[in-house]
Amino acid sequence: MKLFEDLMEKELASNNSKVIKKKLYEVTIWDKTFAGLSKEKQIKNNVKYEYLFAKDIENLKDENGDIKILTTFPSNFFTSSEKYKNQIYDQEIVAIPGGSSTMHIQYFKGKFITSDNRICQSFDTNVLNTKFIYYFFHSIKDFLFSFYRGSGIQHPYMPGILNLEIPIPPLEIQNKIVEILDKFTEYSAELKAELKAELKARDEQYKFYRDKLLSNNNLSNDASISGIKSNIAKVKDYIDYIQPTKFIVKSDKYSPEFKTPVLTANQKFILGYTDEKQNIFHSSKENPVIIFDDFTTDLKLVDFDFKIKSSAIKILTPKNSNINIKYFYYWLNFIHNTEESSKEHKRHWISVFAEKLFTLPALSVQNKIVKVLDNFEAICKDLNIGLPAEETKRQQQYEYYRDAIFKYLETGKLETNSAKERERERERDHGIVKVLQFIFEKIIIDVPLDFIANIKRGRVISKEEIQRNLGLFPVYSSQTENNGELGKISTYDFDGEFITWTTDGAKAGTVFHRKGKFSITNICGLIDVCVDFASIKYLYYLLTINMNKYVKRETSNAKLMSNVVSKIKISLPPLKTQNKIVEILDSFESLCQDLSIGLPAEETKRQQQYEYYRDKIFDYLEKLAKD
Repeated sequence: MKLFEDLMEKELASNNSKVIKKKLYEVTIWDKTFAGLSKEKQIKNNVKYEYLFAKDIENLKDENGDIKILTTFPSNFFTSSEKYKNQIYDQEIVAIPGGSSTMHIQYFKGKFITSDNRICQSFDTNVLNTKFIYYFFHSIKDFLFSFYRGSGIQHPYMPGILNLEIPIPPLEIQNKIVEILDKFTEYSAELKAELKAELKARDEQYKFYRDKLLSNNNLSNDASISGIKSNIAKVKDYIDYIQPTKFIVKSDKYSPEFKTPVLTANQKFILGYTDEKQNIFHSSKENPVIIFDDFTTDLKLVDFDFKIKSSAIKILTPKNSNINIKYFYYWLNFIHNTEESSKEHKRHWISVFAEKLFTLPALSVQNKIVKVLDNFEAICKDLNIGLPAEETKRQQQYEYYRDAIFKYLETGKLETNSAKERERERERDHGIVKVLQFIFEKIIIDVPLDFIANIKRGRVISKEEIQRNLGLFPVYSSQTENNGELGKISTYDFDGEFITWTTDGAKAGTVFHRKGKFSITNICGLIDVCVDFASIKYLYYLLTINMNKYVKRETSNAKLMSNVVSKIKISLPPLKTQNKIVEILDSFESLCQDLSIGLPAEETKRQQQYEYYRDKIFDYLEKLAKD
């Protein structure tokens, strides 16, 4: 700055000149004559300007055009003479908005058309450099905007603006000032572009890894490692049978004092005890067998020594070590419960059951299924699954879970009840998810969102209510700027960890992760996760990439309503996997946030440096003009 001051003093001395002050109306020409200021004081403009309506601009845009469209907001729109047939202006001008909620000052030299801008020109470019006016306006930008009046869209009080004084050094010094500030602007623009490119690259990298982690292909491939992709096997290839003839009891004289039980496959199971010593079938807890009634298809699992009553019984054993006989036993019970039994009096094993196809997962998965069904009540307690108090209902829940496990093995799908169904049934289905995740460590279960969360909407909260009830707790609305915050009030409707989404407008489908006390308006939706096997942050990341697909954009006002959100399919890996994904994405997000703070901070620093020197230059000119 000292160098500039020395340069100024040298230039002024060598030209025997000084900085003078003039009212703007004395040295500028505007697009029209303004009321409130004598016409004699305003330099007449011989050009009559036509002003575009905002609705016209969209149809005039032409990427290959060479005619600038001057809007009242920052933009870079062009049109062509093919699209615009009215008068086109070819001038060097400075423009300020004729109506706006922000102060946008623009310089342009060349062909243009304009919306509602106040157009300013130098009265004589041999005396006053037009771009010098532009930089002067920027140096008093906030003060200039103080002359705008009205609520919402504000309009300039032009008599006040035209009475402002501008310091005018000799033209050579104006040109040098413009050259210096142009270089600062150019450097700032280059830096801004570089920083934006860096941010964009980081953001794209983050989105690539996020989408890769949460893609169905990635999750499904990971899931298949554990053996969830089961074999479809034929029963006779894995299960052998032994005819009972050798093990049939010869006498029906039973006594509780005798040692060996005599079995049937029906409900009675143990008919009595015999003292016969020969031809006893030996089984144990380590090597159990199934007894199967060939006519009724009744069956029982046996893990102790026994004899048989009827020749209709077949003794089922595994053919190899790839199948757990108890897993097969539970599958047979599932078949009994879900398939209609044949009433035809015939032998069923060889002609029917041995030919059936069944789902055979890896042995480790079979063993886990057996562990769950063997220890159902204990497993439910460990997994925090509620059980009915009544014995009958407990048995019903056990059968429901058993059948759900085998249905999932067969179809890969889980039938679920939504929030609208009976709460007890939904809780029961939540339990089966936990059981399946316990069995299949890398399982991916697809469920509708309302199966794991309650979907809510906010209430009408007006800006007037916020003003009357100012406080500490944020109110979130459909807007996405400022993290969606509309304002702060002294009360709150929600307290905890949630996900919100924008329901209406151009940004419909935008998702936010919320924590703490807050409220939402009626054009904002809320997702309240109600299960302990789904991570809220995992759902937030998943919905971030999926929500947009469900936005209805056929109308002018895009919408994403609760009924649509409730049915969005959610791919749920086990909680441990969800947490790992969240940990990775949190790290990426944290890095991107650091960059989005750090890089723009550098940009802001450069901009502040530019504004500092620019303002110092005009302050110094002001000082010289007074001396």
